[in-house]
Amino acid sequence: MAQDSYADFSIIQKYLDQKRYYDEALKDHQSKVAKLESIISALKDELTSKDQAVKQLLEQAGGYETTIKEREKTVQDLTLTIHRLKKQVDGGQPVNGNQGGEEQKTKFGFLKK
Repeated sequence: MAQDSYADFSIIQKYLDQKRYYDEALKDHQSKVAKLESIISALKDELTSKDQAVKQLLEQAGGYETTIKEREKTVQDLTLTIHRLKKQVDGGQPVNGNQGGEEQKTKFGFLKK
């Protein structure tokens, strides 16, 4: 009878040890999960802020692109004006404006051939 009592106690003791071990392991896993969830939350917040920064940069880039296109158009117009004025000065013709310059180009191109 004493051996039966000791065997029962041994079984109960093993059960309690295993329960304590699994409870500690469960707490460890729960704390790891909580840490990982907090890291994920921080990364999501960081991603959101960086996404907003990228959107702002894209908007600024669009504005800069428009400005660059306008300036390229202005430079092209100025280059054409300079070219027209140089031709008029070289040809000894008075400066009349865009339409006269285009007519002169046609006339001189026709006469040169």
